[in-house]
Amino acid sequence: MKEKILLSKTGLGKDENQDAICCLEENNAIFVSISDGLGSSKYSKSGAEKAASVACLLLKKGTPSFRELIFEWRKSIDSNDLDDFDATIRFLAIDDNKIVVGGVGDGLTALLVDGLFYSIGKRGVFSNQTDSLNSPYGEENYWINEFPYHKEAVVILATDGFSEDLDENGIPNLLEDFFYGIFADKQKLENDLRSLLDNWPIKSNCDDKTIAITAIRRP
Repeated sequence: MKEKILLSKTGLGKDENQDAICCLEENNAIFVSISDGLGSSKYSKSGAEKAASVACLLLKKGTPSFRELIFEWRKSIDSNDLDDFDATIRFLAIDDNKIVVGGVGDGLTALLVDGLFYSIGKRGVFSNQTDSLNSPYGEENYWINEFPYHKEAVVILATDGFSEDLDENGIPNLLEDFFYGIFADKQKLENDLRSLLDNWPIKSNCDDKTIAITAIRRP
């Protein structure tokens, strides 16, 4: 059994949501991607939407290399100035045997796989460096990990607007709550998350906030 919740909220005072989310399903597999358009990029909303869409389509064919991902993303953009469309990307693919996660840039990927916790935040040399699809360090800091599972798993993908206010020590418990909540009462969990996004407790955080929760449980 597989369940998912996909939510995105425009940041307080912003005219548009520069985050994007995509989900496709095929042959009992789920493909999810989230993208965060860089605030400094003029058309980052479009760039993020194209990045999320391209990532999902590539995942249906297999795990994409950075060069495959960047080639298809650039091809989807009708412009020579890719800095105007720049964005981050995080993605996952879940089939009946394994979970594949990857991406580049800020945000959070966290997993609870058969009781084992894994967390992948930003990867990069400099803490103030924003890695992205079009950054000089994009390929260097692009990552992919694969996790086989036997019984159950839950995965969170989140843009940094959501993840930056999380208590890192509390993420394993959060994953466990999401796993049991999504199977016990999915609608309640989704409503609770919507309420959280609508009433974000850190008022100074005006970023767009996106979270994708995907859970799987064998009979």
